[in-house]
Amino acid sequence: MIADYSLEPSMDHFSAMADALGRAGRIKDAEELVKSMPYLPSASSWGALVGSCRTSSDVDRGAQAAKAMAEILPRDSAPYVALSGMCAEV
Repeated sequence: MIADYSLEPSMDHFSAMADALGRAGRIKDAEELVKSMPYLPSASSWGALVGSCRTSSDVDRGAQAAKAMAEILPRDSAPYVALSGMCAEV
């Protein structure tokens, strides 16, 4: 993006890419992107990873992502609900 369009990737770009990787079944790549992006991961970044882990039944990685999401949104029930649904499907 920088070389071709002189655009610096934003947090939204990284979150969207993590979501796309996860939906394509590349969960590990999505997790690496979230952890290595030049921004502090947002709840939406972790949420995309949680959703991908749920689809792929990757409970361990999903639990880690849900925990990180819960640390950002301590009063939000979304990470717990997603994790509960993931565990119920296994």
